[in-house]
Amino acid sequence: MPPRHGRAAKGPGDHEEELAELQRRFNALAETRRVAEQSPALLSKELVRLEEPRPKTKKAVAVQDNPQLAAEIRKLDEQIIDLRRRHDRIHNSNTLKRKELDGMADKLKDLLSSSLAAEESPQEKLIAMEEKLGTVGLRYEDEHRTKM
Repeated sequence: MPPRHGRAAKGPGDHEEELAELQRRFNALAETRRVAEQSPALLSKELVRLEEPRPKTKKAVAVQDNPQLAAEIRKLDEQIIDLRRRHDRIHNSNTLKRKELDGMADKLKDLLSSSLAAEESPQEKLIAMEEKLGTVGLRYEDEHRTKM
């Protein structure tokens, strides 16, 4: 199974393979840079070759010949751009709301834990006060008996 880029490696051999692949890419880039520095004309020839126009398809020729079709394509392109912008805004809004929700969930968790601690504290105080009342009551009874 070939290593997946962008994923954690599964074993020590995968790390070595990934390192070797990165080293190979680095060496290739360094070689390309060295060649470009020695003869920049070679690099520009490759760029010119990449920028050469491709032969037009039948659809592209039909679009150029039919202005209505070209206008329809421009209209659809604008709609696509608008939809992408809307999608980006909604995605951003959802991300912000999710962060806000996570913050609120954390606050709720803190409140619940603090309310549980607050409930325990009065109960413990009540038990302590009941014990104190019991001891004070016994002392009062003892003093009341001695006076009688």
